[in-house]
Amino acid sequence: MSRDSSHPPADRRLAATQGLERLLLRAGVGVLAADRARCCDCGRTPLIGEEVHLYERGAVVCELCRPLRVAAPASTERVRHSEYGQTVRLRRAA
Repeated sequence: MSRDSSHPPADRRLAATQGLERLLLRAGVGVLAADRARCCDCGRTPLIGEEVHLYERGAVVCELCRPLRVAAPASTERVRHSEYGQTVRLRRAA
């Protein structure tokens, strides 16, 4: 019986598939992590609903680290879910 050389054995195909899955997962996590704001003091990602304080030069400081700073923030914002403002709102029939 001769083996068809055009198809690799099943275990090699499985290993190649798992390697591709890991590569895609790491790339996706990297994109998500790059898009998040982190506290410039502790490196923590603020939770949804938490207030973050914005300082000059774009510094983001979480609620936990805010008392460590003397200067007042330029602004304060609430962390919102990524889908904030994109929900369907039901309206009463006229």
